[in-house]
This record gives sequence, C-alpha cells and structure tokens, in this order.
Amino acid sequence: MSTATPLEEEARSAPVALRPVAPPDTVLPPRLRYLVTATLLAATFMEVVDTSIVNVALPSMQGKLGVTLDEASWVSTGYIISNVIVLPLTSWLSDALGRRRFLAYCLILFTASSVGCGLSATLPELVFFRVMQGAGGAAFLSTAQSTLLEIFPMEQRGAA
Repeated sequence: MSTATPLEEEARSAPVALRPVAPPDTVLPPRLRYLVTATLLAATFMEVVDTSIVNVALPSMQGKLGVTLDEASWVSTGYIISNVIVLPLTSWLSDALGRRRFLAYCLILFTASSVGCGLSATLPELVFFRVMQGAGGAAFLSTAQSTLLEIFPMEQRGAA
C-alpha cells in the first residue's frame, strides 16, 4: 500500500522534465552557500574590472611595448571578442561539463591567463593571454547568477 499523497503520485507519473526539483537547501548546506556566493562575487567582480581596466593602461603599454595605440588597443579588443564568442556558449558548456566543473575550468583559465598577462613581455603574448582571459571570464556573469538561483531557497533568492 502506498503512503504517497495524490499530489506526490501525480508528480511521480509526470514526464521527467515536469517533475519537481528537490529544494536547493537539501543540496548545499547554508554555510557553504555563502562561501560559494563570496567566490562567485569575487570572480564576477574581477571579470567586470578586467573588461575596462586595461583601457587606463593603454598609453603605458604603448610606451613599454613600443607599439602604436592602434596595436595596443588589441589588448582590449581581444578580450571583448573572446568574451562575446564564449558568452552564448556558456549554457551549452555548463550542461555538457556540469556547472561546477565548467565554473572551475573557467576560474582556472581566467586566473592562469591573468598571471600570463602580468608576465607578458611582448604585445602578441599579451593579446593571447587577454583572449584566454576573456574566454575564461565570459562564464562568470551568467553562470554565477544561475548558480545563485540554484543554491538558495526561493525565499532567500532576492537577498542572494
């Protein structure tokens, strides 16, 4: 004999796509929610800062690398182009790799390419690392928001 309510029976017989999802707080303990939130906040902040901060340094790069302003502007342009290419793919990549793994890969790529940017001695190196940095940072905005919606219960989503 089944002890399930009629609503639970109906949910079990519904197609997989329409079945209710387990509440988010059963997946992630409250303490970890805030650690994940802080990590996502830091990554997203760095991505937004890196989008525009390099524009301030273009004249300095121009002098230190011995390039024209048009050549130095590829440092910004490369980042934006790779960001725009990867951003529409984030949903598919997140589904294919799993959101946690995808975010981890993007965080590693973003951090490693940031180090590469700092160590670059020539313009082609700098542009390459900025393109990689843009590709890694593209996932942070959209994936961070969907992650926050997933890990917080409905009544706390506004605060998240």
